[in-house]
Amino acid sequence: MKIYARDDGTIKYVRHLAMERRFKRYGDQWFLEVLPTYFFSSDGWWEAHFAADYLSKIKRIERHADMRRHVQTWTWILRGEVDLGGLAPDPESQMLEFGPPVVIEVDHEDTETLPVETETDHEPAQDIGGTWEAA
Repeated sequence: MKIYARDDGTIKYVRHLAMERRFKRYGDQWFLEVLPTYFFSSDGWWEAHFAADYLSKIKRIERHADMRRHVQTWTWILRGEVDLGGLAPDPESQMLEFGPPVVIEVDHEDTETLPVETETDHEPAQDIGGTWEAA
C-alpha cells in the first residue's frame, strides 16, 4: 500500500497491491492463476474516482521485473510466508494450502516452436475467477 498526497497533505489516492485470480483445473490438479494488478482507493477503502486512469498509467510504466516481484509477493502471502501484522493464516484452521509456484521456461529466441494449446489436446480447464486485494 502506498499513499499519494496532495500538496496540502490530504489524500489524493491510495495504491493497493491486488490480483485477479482464477482457479483452474488441468486433469485432476487445481492451480491458482495470479494476474497482478492494483486497486486505487480514495481513502484506503472506497475506489478512487480516477482509479481506471491510475491503473492504466502504472500498467504502461511497469516492466517484467515489477510483475515478477508482484507475483512473488502474492506467493509469500498465499503460502503464509510473511507476517501481515497478525493476519497470516492460522495453520490449525487453514482450509486451502498452496504449493510452490509453477515455473515455465520459455525460449524467447524461438517462439515458432511454442506448443499451441487446443481443446483436443486435453480436457478443457475449469475456471473460477475474481479479484482480491491485499490490505
